[in-house]
Amino acid sequence: MTPSDSSEPPRPRIYSRPDPVRRSALTNEVLTETLSSDVNVLRQRIRTSAQWFYWVAALSLINSLIYLFKGDVSFLAGLAVSQIADAFAAHLGFFGPYFNLGLDLIIAFFVCGFGYLAAQGSRAALIVGMILYALDGGIYLLFSAYLPALFHAYVLYRMGRGWMARRQLDELVANSPTLQAAMAKKTGEQPPAN
Repeated sequence: MTPSDSSEPPRPRIYSRPDPVRRSALTNEVLTETLSSDVNVLRQRIRTSAQWFYWVAALSLINSLIYLFKGDVSFLAGLAVSQIADAFAAHLGFFGPYFNLGLDLIIAFFVCGFGYLAAQGSRAALIVGMILYALDGGIYLLFSAYLPALFHAYVLYRMGRGWMARRQLDELVANSPTLQAAMAKKTGEQPPAN
């Protein structure tokens, strides 16, 4: 007799129902992993957006060095404020270039500070930095320099994407008790009570 000729009916498979506590823990683990992945993507967008501050600071310093060495080119992303300081320092005589370099380093330090704080998740640093950069773009508009002003608008758009990612991250964390608990466990804090 072959197995296919058996006269006995096939035995039904018995599926055991998973333990509800274990299934709930597994579901929470998968959900937390998915949400953590979303959080990491949003945090990366925030950091990418904040890196524009570093570019602006570096290109402003390069613009100042070009001006100092009597060059005739400049980068569009540079700050109008540092170009005004360059022009002002040119009339200070012997100490003008040193004063200008010091002032440009201070400006670059503050711009990098906004970038660092924004990358760490500071909403205030991102907003204040964007407002100051928009005002700087307004200076270009006052002098009818439309191309640098347009580039400022593009950089503001890229920074604004970081602001939107920050809002999405806050909303995601606020609407997910599982994620709040996981983040609290990671940082060692107590999850907020609902």
